[in-house]
Amino acid sequence: MTALSRRLDRLEQISGTGSGFTAIIVRGGLVGNRENDFAVSGEMNWTRQDGESVTDFQTRAKTAARAVGAKTIVFGGLNG
Repeated sequence: MTALSRRLDRLEQISGTGSGFTAIIVRGGLVGNRENDFAVSGEMNWTRQDGESVTDFQTRAKTAARAVGAKTIVFGGLNG
């Protein structure tokens, strides 16, 4: 239960409570899962740049997704 609570807290921090925008972070699973290196929203995707902090990357990707009217962004999982 504690792990779930931490995950929900993290999701809230990234999404912003009441923003109408949801960020999902996929963790674990397959070797090579890089939750902090890429994001996808619809047909758009973003890759973290060399030297870019995770926070800056998440902010950049969320801002771009919101700018085109997206309501959800997924960080991590399989980059395909």
